[in-house]
Amino acid sequence: MMRFRLLLACVPLAWTGGCARAPRGPVPFAPAPAEKPAVRMMRSDLRNLATAQGAFYGDHKAYVERVADFPFEFSPSGPVTLRIVAAGPAGWAAVATHKALPGVECRAVVGDPPPAAGLRARDDGTCVRRR
Repeated sequence: MMRFRLLLACVPLAWTGGCARAPRGPVPFAPAPAEKPAVRMMRSDLRNLATAQGAFYGDHKAYVERVADFPFEFSPSGPVTLRIVAAGPAGWAAVATHKALPGVECRAVVGDPPPAAGLRARDDGTCVRRR
């Protein structure tokens, strides 16, 4: 009897090639109108971080691994937190979070960051809801 029930649950999805599974990993985030200012702020801070990283790389031929390590003054907007996930000689990856949007992060990927980042070029500019 249990097999029959499982089969019925999968029949409507047979054309997709099997039973539906819950997606793994982060879910793309589409902000509501009230959330768009926070998302714009995170993306703006990530662009500013990219500019700062570019300036640092021009002088040192390396990327900064922590936001606090910049030799010049750089800080994100008040409610935004920036975290450089990984930085190497060929690129870097960072995420931004906002206090008003818990569980949501926007990502920036420049060049070819170390594999430890877990982010690739296709993740650049995306905002996701973490699970």
